[in-house]
Amino acid sequence: MVRHNNQLPTNLPQLQNLLKRDPASYKDEFLQQYRHYNSTRLVFEMKPDQYSKSLDDLVMFLAQVAHCFPEDLVTYPQELMDILQRHPTTLHPDMRKTFCRALILLRNKSLISPTALLTLFFQLLRCPDKELRAFLKNHIITDIKNVNSKSKNVKLNNVLQNFMFGMLKDSNAIAAKMSLDVMIDLYKKNIWNDPKTVNVIATACTSKTTKIMVTALQFFMGSDAAKEDDSDSEAENENEVIKEVGFAEQLFKHVEGMNERFEVKVMALDVISRLIGLHQLFVFNFYPYLNRFLQPHQRASHELLPPDVLEPVVSAIVGNFVTERNSAEVMAVGQLDGWGEMINGFIVYYRLNAIREICARCPLVMNAELLAELVEYRTSKQKSVMMASRSILQLYRALNPTLLPRKER
Repeated sequence: MVRHNNQLPTNLPQLQNLLKRDPASYKDEFLQQYRHYNSTRLVFEMKPDQYSKSLDDLVMFLAQVAHCFPEDLVTYPQELMDILQRHPTTLHPDMRKTFCRALILLRNKSLISPTALLTLFFQLLRCPDKELRAFLKNHIITDIKNVNSKSKNVKLNNVLQNFMFGMLKDSNAIAAKMSLDVMIDLYKKNIWNDPKTVNVIATACTSKTTKIMVTALQFFMGSDAAKEDDSDSEAENENEVIKEVGFAEQLFKHVEGMNERFEVKVMALDVISRLIGLHQLFVFNFYPYLNRFLQPHQRASHELLPPDVLEPVVSAIVGNFVTERNSAEVMAVGQLDGWGEMINGFIVYYRLNAIREICARCPLVMNAELLAELVEYRTSKQKSVMMASRSILQLYRALNPTLLPRKER
Protein backbone atom coordinates (compact mmCIF):
# COMPACT_ATOMS: atom_id res chain seq x y z
CA MET A 1 0.00 0.00 0.00
CA VAL A 2 1.31 3.42 -1.05
CA ARG A 3 1.71 6.06 1.66
CA HIS A 4 1.88 9.64 0.46
CA ASN A 5 2.39 12.59 2.80
CA ASN A 6 1.10 10.83 5.90
CA GLN A 7 2.15 11.61 9.43
CA LEU A 8 1.58 8.19 10.96
CA PRO A 9 4.33 8.38 13.60
CA THR A 10 2.57 11.35 15.24
CA ASN A 11 -1.04 10.94 14.08
CA LEU A 12 -2.29 8.12 16.29
CA PRO A 13 -6.01 8.38 15.36
CA GLN A 14 -5.11 8.02 11.65
CA LEU A 15 -2.81 5.08 12.35
CA GLN A 16 -5.43 3.47 14.57
CA ASN A 17 -7.99 3.66 11.76
CA LEU A 18 -5.58 2.14 9.23
CA LEU A 19 -4.49 -0.64 11.59
CA LYS A 20 -8.08 -1.74 12.17
CA ARG A 21 -8.60 -1.99 8.40
CA ASP A 22 -5.26 -3.53 7.41
CA PRO A 23 -3.08 -4.57 10.39
CA ALA A 24 -0.43 -6.41 8.38
CA SER A 25 0.43 -3.46 6.12
CA TYR A 26 1.06 -1.12 9.04
CA LYS A 27 2.68 -3.46 11.51
CA ASP A 28 6.02 -1.62 11.40
CA GLU A 29 4.33 1.63 12.40
CA PHE A 30 2.51 -0.22 15.17
CA LEU A 31 5.75 -1.70 16.53
CA GLN A 32 7.33 1.74 16.46
CA GLN A 33 4.53 3.09 18.64
CA TYR A 34 4.75 0.08 20.95
CA ARG A 35 8.47 0.72 21.50
CA HIS A 36 7.66 4.36 22.14
CA TYR A 37 5.05 3.27 24.70
CA ASN A 38 7.54 1.04 26.54
CA SER A 39 10.15 3.76 26.86
CA THR A 40 7.57 6.36 27.89
CA ARG A 41 6.10 3.97 30.47
CA LEU A 42 9.47 3.37 32.11
CA VAL A 43 10.10 7.11 32.38
CA PHE A 44 6.59 7.68 33.77
CA GLU A 45 7.03 5.12 36.55
CA MET A 46 9.87 7.20 37.95
CA LYS A 47 7.34 9.97 38.68
CA PRO A 48 3.89 8.32 38.63
CA ASP A 49 2.22 11.31 40.26
CA GLN A 50 2.81 13.47 37.16
CA TYR A 51 0.53 13.51 34.14
CA SER A 52 1.99 12.31 30.81
CA LYS A 53 -0.02 13.29 27.72
CA SER A 54 2.18 11.13 25.51
CA LEU A 55 1.66 8.00 27.61
CA ASP A 56 -2.05 8.74 27.97
CA ASP A 57 -2.48 8.77 24.18
CA LEU A 58 -0.30 5.70 23.63
CA VAL A 59 -2.10 3.62 26.26
CA MET A 60 -5.51 4.25 24.70
CA PHE A 61 -4.11 3.75 21.19
CA LEU A 62 -2.72 0.31 22.08
CA ALA A 63 -5.93 -0.68 23.84
CA GLN A 64 -7.91 0.20 20.71
CA VAL A 65 -5.77 -1.93 18.37
CA ALA A 66 -4.77 -4.71 20.80
CA HIS A 67 -7.07 -7.24 19.13
CA CYS A 68 -5.17 -6.75 15.87
CA PHE A 69 -1.85 -7.85 17.44
CA PRO A 70 -2.73 -10.15 20.36
CA GLU A 71 0.63 -11.94 20.24
CA ASP A 72 2.69 -8.74 20.25
CA LEU A 73 0.63 -7.26 23.09
CA VAL A 74 0.32 -10.40 25.19
CA THR A 75 2.00 -8.70 28.17
CA TYR A 76 0.33 -5.32 27.69
CA PRO A 77 -2.73 -5.88 29.95
CA GLN A 78 -0.55 -7.14 32.79
CA GLU A 79 1.78 -4.16 32.43
CA LEU A 80 -1.11 -1.77 33.02
CA MET A 81 -2.39 -3.82 35.94
CA ASP A 82 1.07 -3.90 37.50
CA ILE A 83 1.32 -0.11 37.36
CA LEU A 84 -2.06 0.23 39.08
CA GLN A 85 -1.09 -2.31 41.73
CA ARG A 86 2.29 -0.70 42.42
CA HIS A 87 0.99 2.88 42.57
CA PRO A 88 -2.74 2.66 43.36
CA THR A 89 -3.01 5.90 45.31
CA THR A 90 0.06 7.82 44.12
CA LEU A 91 -0.80 7.76 40.42
CA HIS A 92 -1.98 10.97 38.84
CA PRO A 93 -5.82 10.74 38.85
CA ASP A 94 -6.12 11.25 35.09
CA MET A 95 -3.48 8.62 34.35
CA ARG A 96 -5.11 6.18 36.76
CA LYS A 97 -8.45 6.58 35.03
CA THR A 98 -6.80 6.19 31.61
CA PHE A 99 -5.24 2.89 32.65
CA CYS A 100 -8.63 1.70 33.94
CA ARG A 101 -10.40 2.72 30.73
CA ALA A 102 -7.77 0.91 28.68
CA LEU A 103 -8.20 -2.24 30.76
CA ILE A 104 -11.97 -2.10 30.28
CA LEU A 105 -11.44 -1.88 26.52
CA LEU A 106 -9.18 -4.92 26.69
CA ARG A 107 -11.77 -6.73 28.80
CA ASN A 108 -14.48 -5.94 26.24
CA LYS A 109 -12.25 -7.48 23.58
CA SER A 110 -11.83 -10.61 25.79
CA LEU A 111 -8.09 -9.99 26.07
CA ILE A 112 -8.13 -10.11 29.86
CA SER A 113 -9.96 -12.41 32.29
CA PRO A 114 -12.83 -10.95 34.31
CA THR A 115 -11.52 -12.39 37.57
CA ALA A 116 -8.17 -10.61 37.38
CA LEU A 117 -9.64 -7.29 36.32
CA LEU A 118 -12.56 -7.21 38.75
CA THR A 119 -10.32 -8.18 41.65
CA LEU A 120 -8.01 -5.28 40.77
CA PHE A 121 -10.92 -2.86 40.45
CA PHE A 122 -12.23 -3.83 43.88
CA GLN A 123 -8.81 -3.03 45.30
CA LEU A 124 -8.86 0.35 43.55
CA LEU A 125 -12.06 1.24 45.40
CA ARG A 126 -9.71 2.27 48.21
CA CYS A 127 -8.50 5.22 46.13
CA PRO A 128 -9.52 8.68 47.39
CA ASP A 129 -11.10 9.45 44.02
CA LYS A 130 -14.90 9.63 44.11
CA GLU A 131 -15.30 9.90 40.35
CA LEU A 132 -13.07 6.88 39.74
CA ARG A 133 -14.91 4.80 42.36
CA ALA A 134 -18.27 5.51 40.71
CA PHE A 135 -16.77 4.65 37.31
CA LEU A 136 -15.34 1.35 38.58
CA LYS A 137 -18.52 0.41 40.43
CA ASN A 138 -20.56 0.85 37.26
CA HIS A 139 -18.16 -1.34 35.27
CA ILE A 140 -18.03 -4.04 37.95
CA ILE A 141 -21.82 -4.38 38.00
CA THR A 142 -22.10 -4.28 34.20
CA ASP A 143 -19.32 -6.84 33.66
CA ILE A 144 -20.69 -9.30 36.22
CA LYS A 145 -24.15 -8.89 34.68
CA ASN A 146 -22.79 -9.63 31.19
CA VAL A 147 -20.80 -12.64 32.37
CA ASN A 148 -23.96 -14.12 33.91
CA SER A 149 -26.34 -13.09 31.12
CA LYS A 150 -26.61 -16.48 29.39
CA SER A 151 -25.97 -18.73 32.39
CA LYS A 152 -24.61 -18.37 35.90
CA ASN A 153 -20.81 -18.36 35.98
CA VAL A 154 -20.60 -20.19 39.30
CA LYS A 155 -16.81 -20.33 39.41
CA LEU A 156 -16.37 -16.59 38.83
CA ASN A 157 -19.20 -15.72 41.19
CA ASN A 158 -17.71 -17.80 44.01
CA VAL A 159 -14.29 -16.21 43.57
CA LEU A 160 -15.70 -12.67 43.58
CA GLN A 161 -18.10 -13.33 46.46
CA ASN A 162 -15.26 -14.66 48.59
CA PHE A 163 -13.15 -11.65 47.66
CA MET A 164 -15.95 -9.23 48.50
CA PHE A 165 -16.52 -10.95 51.83
CA GLY A 166 -12.95 -9.98 52.64
CA MET A 167 -13.51 -6.45 51.31
CA LEU A 168 -16.39 -5.94 53.76
CA LYS A 169 -13.84 -6.34 56.55
CA ASP A 170 -11.37 -3.98 54.87
CA SER A 171 -9.91 -1.25 57.06
CA ASN A 172 -10.84 1.25 54.35
CA ALA A 173 -14.48 2.05 55.10
CA ILE A 174 -15.09 3.58 51.66
CA ALA A 175 -13.93 0.44 49.84
CA ALA A 176 -15.99 -1.76 52.16
CA LYS A 177 -19.10 0.39 51.62
CA MET A 178 -18.68 0.34 47.83
CA SER A 179 -18.29 -3.44 47.87
CA LEU A 180 -21.50 -3.74 49.85
CA ASP A 181 -23.29 -1.42 47.42
CA VAL A 182 -22.15 -3.60 44.52
CA MET A 183 -23.45 -6.78 46.15
CA ILE A 184 -26.81 -5.19 46.93
CA ASP A 185 -27.16 -3.87 43.37
CA LEU A 186 -26.34 -7.30 41.95
CA TYR A 187 -28.90 -8.91 44.23
CA LYS A 188 -31.63 -6.47 43.22
CA LYS A 189 -30.85 -7.04 39.55
CA ASN A 190 -31.34 -10.81 40.14
CA ILE A 191 -27.75 -11.51 39.17
CA TRP A 192 -26.50 -12.62 42.58
CA ASN A 193 -29.72 -13.67 44.27
CA ASP A 194 -28.40 -16.74 46.07
CA PRO A 195 -28.27 -17.37 49.85
CA LYS A 196 -24.51 -16.88 49.92
CA THR A 197 -24.86 -13.27 48.76
CA VAL A 198 -27.53 -12.53 51.35
CA ASN A 199 -25.48 -14.05 54.14
CA VAL A 200 -22.41 -12.05 53.13
CA ILE A 201 -24.53 -8.88 53.22
CA ALA A 202 -25.82 -10.00 56.62
CA THR A 203 -22.32 -9.85 58.06
CA ALA A 204 -22.31 -6.10 57.34
CA CYS A 205 -25.21 -5.62 59.79
CA THR A 206 -22.70 -5.90 62.63
CA SER A 207 -20.08 -3.64 61.04
CA LYS A 208 -18.36 -1.08 63.25
CA THR A 209 -18.83 1.50 60.48
CA THR A 210 -22.23 3.14 60.79
CA LYS A 211 -22.77 3.74 57.06
CA ILE A 212 -22.03 0.11 56.24
CA MET A 213 -24.28 -1.17 59.01
CA VAL A 214 -27.18 1.11 58.04
CA THR A 215 -26.92 0.14 54.37
CA ALA A 216 -27.10 -3.56 55.25
CA LEU A 217 -30.01 -3.03 57.65
CA GLN A 218 -31.92 -1.05 55.02
CA PHE A 219 -31.39 -3.94 52.62
CA PHE A 220 -33.14 -6.33 55.00
CA MET A 221 -35.83 -3.79 55.83
CA GLY A 222 -36.54 -3.38 52.12
CA SER A 223 -36.31 0.43 52.25
CA ASP A 224 -35.06 0.76 48.68
CA ALA A 225 -37.43 -1.91 47.47
CA ALA A 226 -40.34 -0.06 49.04
CA LYS A 227 -39.38 3.10 47.16
CA GLU A 228 -39.23 1.30 43.85
CA ASP A 229 -42.00 -1.31 44.14
CA ASP A 230 -44.08 -0.06 47.08
CA SER A 231 -43.94 -3.60 48.45
CA ASP A 232 -42.41 -5.51 51.33
CA SER A 233 -42.19 -8.75 49.35
CA GLU A 234 -38.52 -8.27 48.48
CA ALA A 235 -37.61 -7.67 52.11
CA GLU A 236 -39.47 -10.85 53.07
CA ASN A 237 -37.57 -12.84 50.44
CA GLU A 238 -34.26 -11.51 51.73
CA ASN A 239 -35.13 -12.39 55.31
CA GLU A 240 -36.39 -15.83 54.33
CA VAL A 241 -32.89 -16.77 53.21
CA ILE A 242 -31.49 -16.28 56.72
CA LYS A 243 -33.10 -19.06 58.70
CA GLU A 244 -30.59 -19.55 61.46
CA VAL A 245 -31.32 -18.16 64.90
CA GLY A 246 -27.60 -17.35 65.14
CA PHE A 247 -27.88 -14.23 62.99
CA ALA A 248 -30.73 -12.73 65.04
CA GLU A 249 -28.84 -13.42 68.27
CA GLN A 250 -25.60 -12.05 66.87
CA LEU A 251 -27.31 -8.87 65.65
CA PHE A 252 -29.09 -8.43 68.99
CA LYS A 253 -25.81 -8.83 70.87
CA HIS A 254 -24.32 -6.16 68.59
CA VAL A 255 -27.25 -3.83 69.33
CA GLU A 256 -26.77 -4.25 73.08
CA GLY A 257 -23.17 -3.11 72.82
CA MET A 258 -23.52 -0.42 70.14
CA ASN A 259 -23.28 3.29 70.83
CA GLU A 260 -25.25 4.61 67.87
CA ARG A 261 -28.09 7.05 67.30
CA PHE A 262 -31.55 6.02 68.45
CA GLU A 263 -32.73 5.73 64.82
CA VAL A 264 -29.98 3.21 64.01
CA LYS A 265 -30.83 1.07 67.03
CA VAL A 266 -34.51 1.04 66.11
CA MET A 267 -33.58 0.01 62.58
CA ALA A 268 -31.59 -2.96 63.89
CA LEU A 269 -34.38 -3.91 66.29
CA ASP A 270 -36.82 -3.81 63.38
CA VAL A 271 -34.71 -6.32 61.44
CA ILE A 272 -34.44 -8.58 64.50
CA SER A 273 -38.20 -8.46 65.08
CA ARG A 274 -38.84 -9.39 61.44
CA LEU A 275 -36.51 -12.37 61.71
CA ILE A 276 -38.11 -13.51 64.97
CA GLY A 277 -41.62 -13.28 63.54
CA LEU A 278 -40.79 -14.77 60.14
CA HIS A 279 -38.85 -17.78 61.44
CA GLN A 280 -40.51 -18.12 64.86
CA LEU A 281 -37.20 -17.70 66.65
CA PHE A 282 -36.61 -17.59 70.39
CA VAL A 283 -34.52 -14.60 71.44
CA PHE A 284 -35.82 -14.14 74.98
CA ASN A 285 -33.57 -11.21 75.92
CA PHE A 286 -35.06 -9.21 73.06
CA TYR A 287 -38.32 -8.45 74.87
CA PRO A 288 -36.95 -7.03 78.14
CA TYR A 289 -34.53 -4.92 76.07
CA LEU A 290 -37.47 -3.30 74.25
CA ASN A 291 -38.85 -1.92 77.51
CA ARG A 292 -36.41 0.99 77.50
CA PHE A 293 -37.75 2.14 74.11
CA LEU A 294 -41.45 1.73 74.87
CA GLN A 295 -42.01 5.21 76.25
CA PRO A 296 -45.46 6.83 76.12
CA HIS A 297 -44.33 10.40 75.38
CA GLN A 298 -45.96 11.66 72.19
CA ARG A 299 -44.00 14.79 71.29
CA ALA A 300 -45.82 15.38 68.02
CA SER A 301 -49.10 16.23 69.81
CA HIS A 302 -49.92 19.52 71.54
CA GLU A 303 -52.92 21.53 72.74
CA LEU A 304 -53.15 23.67 69.60
CA LEU A 305 -53.78 20.72 67.27
CA PRO A 306 -57.41 20.34 66.09
CA PRO A 307 -59.00 17.32 67.85
CA ASP A 308 -60.26 15.85 64.57
CA VAL A 309 -56.63 15.49 63.41
CA LEU A 310 -55.54 13.37 66.37
CA GLU A 311 -58.80 11.48 66.91
CA PRO A 312 -58.09 8.93 64.13
CA VAL A 313 -54.68 8.28 65.70
CA VAL A 314 -56.19 7.51 69.08
CA SER A 315 -58.91 5.38 67.49
CA ALA A 316 -56.30 3.41 65.55
CA ILE A 317 -54.26 2.74 68.71
CA VAL A 318 -57.37 1.56 70.54
CA GLY A 319 -58.67 -0.50 67.63
CA ASN A 320 -55.38 -2.22 66.88
CA PHE A 321 -53.85 -2.69 70.32
CA VAL A 322 -56.16 -1.79 73.21
CA THR A 323 -58.84 -4.39 72.53
CA GLU A 324 -59.89 -7.87 73.44
CA ARG A 325 -62.23 -8.31 70.49
CA ASN A 326 -61.03 -7.37 67.04
CA SER A 327 -57.29 -8.06 66.90
CA ALA A 328 -56.57 -11.65 65.86
CA GLU A 329 -52.89 -11.25 66.71
CA VAL A 330 -53.64 -9.97 70.23
CA MET A 331 -56.14 -12.79 70.80
CA ALA A 332 -53.60 -15.36 69.58
CA VAL A 333 -50.99 -13.99 71.96
CA GLY A 334 -53.55 -14.08 74.76
CA GLN A 335 -53.93 -17.83 74.31
CA LEU A 336 -50.28 -18.54 75.09
CA ASP A 337 -50.79 -19.21 78.81
CA GLY A 338 -48.81 -16.97 81.20
CA TRP A 339 -46.29 -15.66 78.67
CA GLY A 340 -49.05 -14.67 76.26
CA GLU A 341 -51.07 -12.89 78.94
CA MET A 342 -48.00 -10.99 80.11
CA ILE A 343 -47.07 -9.85 76.59
CA ASN A 344 -50.68 -8.91 75.86
CA GLY A 345 -50.72 -6.91 79.09
CA PHE A 346 -47.54 -5.07 78.11
CA ILE A 347 -49.06 -4.16 74.73
CA VAL A 348 -52.26 -2.76 76.26
CA TYR A 349 -50.34 -1.01 79.06
CA TYR A 350 -47.99 0.88 76.75
CA ARG A 351 -50.76 1.81 74.32
CA LEU A 352 -52.96 3.12 77.15
CA ASN A 353 -50.07 5.23 78.39
CA ALA A 354 -49.48 6.53 74.87
CA ILE A 355 -53.14 7.54 74.64
CA ARG A 356 -52.93 9.25 78.03
CA GLU A 357 -49.94 11.33 76.90
CA ILE A 358 -51.78 12.39 73.74
CA CYS A 359 -54.87 13.32 75.74
CA ALA A 360 -52.83 15.27 78.28
CA ARG A 361 -51.59 17.49 75.44
CA CYS A 362 -54.85 17.61 73.50
CA PRO A 363 -57.79 16.73 75.83
CA LEU A 364 -60.49 17.41 73.22
CA VAL A 365 -59.31 14.49 71.11
CA MET A 366 -61.30 12.10 73.33
CA ASN A 367 -65.02 11.37 73.00
CA ALA A 368 -67.34 9.98 75.66
CA GLU A 369 -67.85 6.57 74.04
CA LEU A 370 -64.13 5.89 73.60
CA LEU A 371 -63.31 7.17 77.08
CA ALA A 372 -65.92 4.88 78.63
CA GLU A 373 -64.30 1.91 76.86
CA LEU A 374 -60.82 2.81 78.11
CA VAL A 375 -62.00 3.38 81.66
CA GLU A 376 -63.43 -0.15 81.72
CA TYR A 377 -59.85 -1.47 81.80
CA ARG A 378 -59.52 -0.23 85.39
CA THR A 379 -60.91 -3.62 86.48
CA SER A 380 -58.28 -5.58 84.50
CA LYS A 381 -56.48 -8.41 86.28
CA GLN A 382 -53.21 -7.07 84.88
CA LYS A 383 -52.02 -4.53 87.43
CA SER A 384 -50.12 -2.47 84.85
CA VAL A 385 -53.19 -2.23 82.61
CA MET A 386 -55.41 -1.35 85.58
CA MET A 387 -53.05 1.46 86.63
CA ALA A 388 -52.81 2.83 83.08
CA SER A 389 -56.59 2.90 82.77
CA ARG A 390 -56.98 4.63 86.14
CA SER A 391 -54.44 7.27 85.08
CA ILE A 392 -56.70 8.15 82.11
CA LEU A 393 -59.67 8.28 84.46
CA GLN A 394 -57.85 10.64 86.84
CA LEU A 395 -56.73 12.81 83.92
CA TYR A 396 -60.29 13.44 82.72
CA ARG A 397 -61.62 13.90 86.23
CA ALA A 398 -59.24 16.87 86.36
CA LEU A 399 -59.53 18.16 82.78
CA ASN A 400 -63.04 17.36 81.53
CA PRO A 401 -65.19 15.31 83.91
CA THR A 402 -68.31 15.81 81.77
CA LEU A 403 -66.96 13.22 79.32
CA LEU A 404 -66.94 10.53 82.01
CA PRO A 405 -69.92 8.40 82.96
CA ARG A 406 -71.76 10.02 85.89
CA LYS A 407 -70.68 7.40 88.41
CA GLU A 408 -66.98 7.98 87.54
CA ARG A 409 -66.87 11.77 87.78
